[in-house]
Amino acid sequence: MKDVLFYLIFALSSITYFVGLSSIRKTGRRGVIDRLYFLSTMFSGGWGLFIGLVLIQTDKDLAALFRAVGMIHIFGLLICFTDMMIFWSNIGGRMKRWSAGFVWLSVLLYPFVVRRENVVFEMTAYGMSYRIRPGFFSVAYVVFCAVVAVDLFCLSVYMVRRSVKRREKDIAYWLLLCVVIVGFGCALDTFLQILGFSALPASTLGQFAAQVVLCRTYLFYNGSRVTLENMSKFVYYSVDEPVFLFDEAERLCIVNNGATIFLGLSAEECCKLRLEDIFVLERDAFSSAGTRTGWRRAAGRGTISAASASIRSMTTIRISSAISLSCMT
Repeated sequence: MKDVLFYLIFALSSITYFVGLSSIRKTGRRGVIDRLYFLSTMFSGGWGLFIGLVLIQTDKDLAALFRAVGMIHIFGLLICFTDMMIFWSNIGGRMKRWSAGFVWLSVLLYPFVVRRENVVFEMTAYGMSYRIRPGFFSVAYVVFCAVVAVDLFCLSVYMVRRSVKRREKDIAYWLLLCVVIVGFGCALDTFLQILGFSALPASTLGQFAAQVVLCRTYLFYNGSRVTLENMSKFVYYSVDEPVFLFDEAERLCIVNNGATIFLGLSAEECCKLRLEDIFVLERDAFSSAGTRTGWRRAAGRGTISAASASIRSMTTIRISSAISLSCMT
């Protein structure tokens, strides 16, 4: 039984790591929520991995070591998830300071909840398990988990009540579902230990389920928020005139339908082209030193129109992000 549970948890941890690394590779850590989501996947995967390693141990001291590392990931995930809730809820004032500050008490609580003498390890039918000895620190740990759960629940309810747009309500309901799933798993683990039973990996499995919901929420949020990129794509694909978007390395990144018809190639074939494969242009058309007027004159040569520009200094402006070339047939 313990081998089955371990391989299941290991597989889920690996998937979580892969999803997190894929997300940060696509977004490039462009915003606060992107970094928080990436960290949450790393902590979630670490939670599962190290708690899973506890299950297959026969040495209690080694099991205690893996549990101690796993607790770092558990507290880290709680901090990340709380910050994500605060970000999405747009809450401010005392409630924000309370929510963001209280969860960091886990740093003070951690050294005591991982002490070997405060935890009892024992073999069960599903592998090595543990329970916290009754005492002050066990009560403090239970109170901390309960307060964090209530705080997250209040934040999600606040989002549901204050949301006006359908998009905001969808995010709020998904986050509420995350809180319920994680809260149920943690409560089951905690109360079993209080009653003297060994902990089940319910919270470990539950947080993977919550991570699926959180991934869905994050993808929905990224897909629906207004950015320069998706606004540009909307504009590019909405016009009939051929439009080309090149990156700083002069590789063709985006083409609209008019451009594929003009070149007689598919979108995939077009994106393999470079600027020099399509146009013959003077190199000084891409930069000019001086004023904005000078740049406009350089950008206005021929059929070139600047779609976006990056100001490098007060006296030099060059096209660095993208150049839109309108092809006149």
